[in-house]
Amino acid sequence: MEANKPKLYVGCALRHASQEFRDQVEQCKDALRSKGYEVFDFLGLGGGTPKEVYEWDIGHCVANCTVFVAICDFPSLGLGYELATAIEKYNKP
Repeated sequence: MEANKPKLYVGCALRHASQEFRDQVEQCKDALRSKGYEVFDFLGLGGGTPKEVYEWDIGHCVANCTVFVAICDFPSLGLGYELATAIEKYNKP
């Protein structure tokens, strides 16, 4: 991967989104990886305790990405929090 390619975090609704939508997001992330981008994965539904999910998604994915991609097709308090944190705390594009 080229050094100038950004590290991406793709955030989206999980709980209120269909499985079809979640599958499309994963396909998008795979396509980005095939282009050489590093794409961080969120823990997802059932991926850990609420504390573990928070620490991973915010403390790793949002904090360490160079670009935050928010897919806002479905309502999500978690995505809203991630987006606000990315902009206000970490000044992410």
